[in-house]
Amino acid sequence: MSSLQFLIYQLSPLNVEQICRLLLLEQNQCLFFRPWVFHSLEEGLIQYYKLIADYNYRILVMGLPGSYKTSIAKKLSERLTNSTLLVSNQHRYLAKDIDYTVDGQLRHCYRMLNIARKQHGRVSIIDMSCPLEKMRQILNPDIVVWVSDKNSSLYPELDSIYLKPFFYDIECTDDSEETIDNILKRIFSKKI
Repeated sequence: MSSLQFLIYQLSPLNVEQICRLLLLEQNQCLFFRPWVFHSLEEGLIQYYKLIADYNYRILVMGLPGSYKTSIAKKLSERLTNSTLLVSNQHRYLAKDIDYTVDGQLRHCYRMLNIARKQHGRVSIIDMSCPLEKMRQILNPDIVVWVSDKNSSLYPELDSIYLKPFFYDIECTDDSEETIDNILKRIFSKKI
């Protein structure tokens, strides 16, 4: 038995908060047990991890404004039981934070991450443009669905900072039932 397996065995009867206190970690700090995908562009490596205190499954549906993001996210939400749909623009307007600069985008990304972590459903579906790679790393989604049907939007300030994703699980250009079925197959094949 490896030392990591022994640690997991010793900690398994405890809940997340007890584990974090025992290991002197805050809930948002990094201790990784479950294999999940995180892409590190700085090192050019793909690292596998999942935060121990972050047990919700996150699906990011991303793309430029005006693409089929919201339609796809709604259809996924209807077909996945115990899921919560988080529409980024609704939370942006509720927070009265209409700032599409890089700082505003990152601030909104942290807001969406906190909202997703507080959801009681087992799956959070995040409908968000997510123009920066840093935002995708912050959200650390389990599945990235890239809706690539548009090359520009009505928001030039967003278009100027938008970077096409280098890593994604599935790319789609429409919201047909076949597309939704393909996304669901990918979700269920990757879910642990």
